[in-house]
Amino acid sequence: MNNRPVSVEVASAWSSADEVLDASLRAVDAVQGRLSRPPQLVLLLGTLLDLAQLEQAATLIDDALASPTIIGATADALIAGEGTLSQTRSVGMLAIAGDGVRAHPFTQEDLRESGEDFPATIDRMSEAIGAADDTRATIMLASSRGLAIQSMLPRLNAARGVGRRFPILAGIVDPGSNDVAMLAPAGPQRGGIVGMTLSGDLAIDAITSQGAAPIGPELIVTDAKHHLVRSLSGRPALQVMQSLGVRAGACLLGRLIDENRPTRGRGDFLMRTIVGVDPSSGSIALDEPLRPGQTVRFHRHDPPTARGDLEMLLDAQKLHGPAKGAIVFAGCRRGIPEGPLIDRAFAPPSPGTSRSKGGAEITPHPRGLPILGISCSAEVGPIRGVSYLHHSSAVVGLIREPSEQDESG
Repeated sequence: MNNRPVSVEVASAWSSADEVLDASLRAVDAVQGRLSRPPQLVLLLGTLLDLAQLEQAATLIDDALASPTIIGATADALIAGEGTLSQTRSVGMLAIAGDGVRAHPFTQEDLRESGEDFPATIDRMSEAIGAADDTRATIMLASSRGLAIQSMLPRLNAARGVGRRFPILAGIVDPGSNDVAMLAPAGPQRGGIVGMTLSGDLAIDAITSQGAAPIGPELIVTDAKHHLVRSLSGRPALQVMQSLGVRAGACLLGRLIDENRPTRGRGDFLMRTIVGVDPSSGSIALDEPLRPGQTVRFHRHDPPTARGDLEMLLDAQKLHGPAKGAIVFAGCRRGIPEGPLIDRAFAPPSPGTSRSKGGAEITPHPRGLPILGISCSAEVGPIRGVSYLHHSSAVVGLIREPSEQDESG
């Protein structure tokens, strides 16, 4: 039996109130009561707030929690273990603490200064994000305003370094009434990308639930130019889609990730969004360019499929042991309760001895798993070790105690 002391702690809390500082005080008090040491990182999220109000909350947190690094975002909805919070002014925070945990903050300006000359920029970008041999994850918040994060992802994946497969996770918010900011220690710096790379004595496992079921056969792209797919297996692409009884807004086109893989199953296709159709030419337009010769397959996305896919991935993660907490970025149109599903997956079983013969409970139910995240317009998460941009997916970072393999490097 492993009796080593706990090396990482995670606490989350949320509070709603008309006054932001009142809500922040309640959230800070709750988090302080659940940690035995100051945190290295605080993820600060809010709904129906502007960044100025979030900055007020960050100042309070900075004073109360011994100056952690704080990254924050405002969003349309918060995801917590109790459910999804929207249509109410609220503040949520998730804190990670550990004596051997390091947090390296960065902003879009840091990434921009590393340059765009791929591959020469890779070493500079690796330094900018703080990649190291014991890095466990890079977590980002981003605003879609003027942000080409999809084009940046190949460099970010490569910047992890040879042999390093730590996940890159991100939640992207719409720029209308929402934004992101680096709030501390070098803040506030608003907009673009704000990020944090976590290294040291913790483990972070990531899952990406695309939540889509295949419909129809596999197809070959026979004519495409940039984002426009003209024909699939020799037939007009729009005609093929219509023959399956689906329309553009109700289906996705999955691109096979590895053409050399002999068998295909869930996770082998990367879902791409159909952003438009051209009836005159029979073409469909995607959010990613395709080229002739690639294998694709139409998929359907609906809440029951999304729920079943996430539950299956969480069941697989339970085989790796308990989680200490979870960070969640989920598409705003998924229509399922991601927070409660994650909490339920890692809830300890209720032993029969927890109830007396008379039926009165004698052991209180333990506090749920610390969970916090946001509903997003887009998400970044890994599939088979490489992080991609997704829409309507659920990206979950599960925070754990470090394994013996992590500690041995």
